[in-house]
Amino acid sequence: MRVLITGATGFLGRHLCARLARFGHRITAYHRPGSRTDGIRGLGVELVAGELHDAGRLSVACRNQDLVIHAAADIRGWAADPAAQVRTNVDGSRVAARTCLSSGVGRLIHVSSVSAVGIPGDDKPADEGFEFNLRGPRFAYHISKKRAETAVLETVRKGLDAVIVNPASIFGPMAQPSGQGNGPGYRGSEILRKGAGQRIVPIFAGGRCIAHVEDVVDGILAAIQSGRTGERYILGGDNVSFRDIAEHSSRARNERTTLVTLPAWSSELLAPFAAGVRRCRGALPGCAVHHADGRFQYYCSDKAITELGYSPRSFEAILEECLGLKPKAVWAGGKISV
Repeated sequence: MRVLITGATGFLGRHLCARLARFGHRITAYHRPGSRTDGIRGLGVELVAGELHDAGRLSVACRNQDLVIHAAADIRGWAADPAAQVRTNVDGSRVAARTCLSSGVGRLIHVSSVSAVGIPGDDKPADEGFEFNLRGPRFAYHISKKRAETAVLETVRKGLDAVIVNPASIFGPMAQPSGQGNGPGYRGSEILRKGAGQRIVPIFAGGRCIAHVEDVVDGILAAIQSGRTGERYILGGDNVSFRDIAEHSSRARNERTTLVTLPAWSSELLAPFAAGVRRCRGALPGCAVHHADGRFQYYCSDKAITELGYSPRSFEAILEECLGLKPKAVWAGGKISV
């Protein structure tokens, strides 16, 4: 199968390239000019540099492709320049969808995010039918991903065969160029290892839906085979509070810590604080990414489990892998081939 992947040099994109290359598919990696490609060069992929909004360049890359996986996105939780994020996430997705339709691509898999679903008001997980409920500049990323989905669905109504997947917070090992093992680092370790070596650890009141990158890849490959046109599928895992994450992590490290839960409103205060810093210094502080961490960002993957055969691993398995408590999962392994 001939597959074009946008965002191929990103974390998820590299894992997708490695898995598909392992199964012998012909992969074209569409990436930004100047982006680092060393993470996928050893996989035998064809590299095409271009911007998402360059319809002409993208059209050439889409020619004769059986499948396009649109995984490119500006994932900054709160961008200093929201307009740039809109150009990438919204305009780029619209161009990608229209180009797939005009180029006769067999199917488009649009990689969205649970951010496009919204954030539930309590600890009850949201599903695909949850009514999007976010407004304001601090949710610019969430809004851009929701608008990107709308752009794709508009093209579906014109005849495009597209399926949307909504990964949760993706954790997992970084990839070696060969795709045969784990590279240095572990995405999500800053959360799983938070407070290591400290006696008193402040934590936010909310929580996250955590998914392993290889399970998300499984879900995307299953969506290629079994996803229904115009449908969206949440690819999540266990919903875990920041308190439970810290408690499990410290216990696994045999450390005794005192956890101090910050009130839910404390993370919301980061929004006006970050905006003030931006006005004074012209840049956002790092704490801006935590503005929603007082909320329970919980999601339900039942639809993907039922329709796609999605089978996410447990939070405990992800924690053990990150902390090196058990032999790491075979990075290039998988449950589903296409």
